[in-house]
Amino acid sequence: AIYKNTYEPIEKIELPKGVKMIAEMQMPQNETEANTLYGNLIYRKTQGFNAVLLVFHGNEQTYDLVDLVNAVKTKLDMQVWFAFGGMESLLDSQVFINPDKYSDLLIKVASVCDGFLANYRRTSSHLFIQDDAFMRYTAEQVRIGNPLIPIVGEIYLGQTAASDDNSLNNTGKRRWN
Repeated sequence: AIYKNTYEPIEKIELPKGVKMIAEMQMPQNETEANTLYGNLIYRKTQGFNAVLLVFHGNEQTYDLVDLVNAVKTKLDMQVWFAFGGMESLLDSQVFINPDKYSDLLIKVASVCDGFLANYRRTSSHLFIQDDAFMRYTAEQVRIGNPLIPIVGEIYLGQTAASDDNSLNNTGKRRWN
């Protein structure tokens, strides 16, 4: 159904100024990890960071992620941006998760977050070329959750999942023949 649907272009939302973001936090799995995360965020806040990137993989409970975002925002007064990173394995070519779960995560997490990164970790273009339907569906779900949330794409120069373009020299500049 996602690939049969048509999606309206999303409105551009300007990026807020002054965001100094750290990457990344994931859902803590126990009290020790939660305490470590809290301590690390307090430390980074003293260094001038005012935002953190939450990355989810799809196996988390939506309400846990929402609770984590709310705790960081209220207890630490930090912005929270988020991204779907997919499973952390290059051996697993499967990036997609159940569409209903994906939609639920995007809508509900977007409703409490300050921004969304459309490409991150396993969904970055050097590992996975997102097709139009996936990108448009993702953006639509995020904006259902928060119509004013900025969505940041990806600028990438180099080898991608669709090419083995090795025309970059070791300085990172493209060699033109």
